[in-house]
Amino acid sequence: MIRRYPSLLLLVFVVTGIIISDQTRLPGWTFLAASLICCLAGLLSLTKSSQRRSVILLAAGLMFFAAFNFTSGFYDAGPYHISRSFEDGRRYHIYGRVCDWPDLKTNRT
Repeated sequence: MIRRYPSLLLLVFVVTGIIISDQTRLPGWTFLAASLICCLAGLLSLTKSSQRRSVILLAAGLMFFAAFNFTSGFYDAGPYHISRSFEDGRRYHIYGRVCDWPDLKTNRT
C-alpha cells in the first residue's frame, strides 16, 4: 500500500508533526534542529545499503519541519512580543502622535 500511495505516508508524518507541535508547544528552534539532524542522517544513510532507514529518517525530518512550520506560524512569539501584553484580557488604549507626513514613493509609503 505504501508503494501505491507514497503521499499517504508523508501525510501521516506531516499531520503527526502538527499534532506534536500543538501538544508540546516547544520552541520552534528545537523542531528545526531535529529536522536538520534527521535530514542529514537520512542523507548520510542513503550512501549505505539501508534504504528503509533513510526513508524513515527523511520522513521524520519532514515531520519535524512541519512541526516547526506550525509553531512559527501560530505559537512562536518571543518574550517581548506585543501579544504577551494582551493575554490577560484587559482593555488597553494605545496613543500615538503623527509628527510628519509620510514619504510617498512609487512602490511603498
